[in-house]
Amino acid sequence: MGRRKFEALNADSPEVLDMRTEGPGVCDHKLIHAARIKTLRKAAGVSAAELAARLGLTPSAVMNWEAGRSSPTSAIFPRCAAR
Repeated sequence: MGRRKFEALNADSPEVLDMRTEGPGVCDHKLIHAARIKTLRKAAGVSAAELAARLGLTPSAVMNWEAGRSSPTSAIFPRCAAR
């Protein structure tokens, strides 16, 4: 199918959304989560294994989030905020 582009509804706005229908299978929101999780974890000075232990998860779960292969569930966010 290729690419589809959608222009913003407001005529004054120059924004164009690029909606890719092909690719490696990783959604943009997963990549955004991945970058944000890794940045915040590093800023806190915590390793992926330590974050996983604090959240009661396996280190591979955190590594999959940071690689964009999966995203944390909404149940994880309160546990992250509490730490």
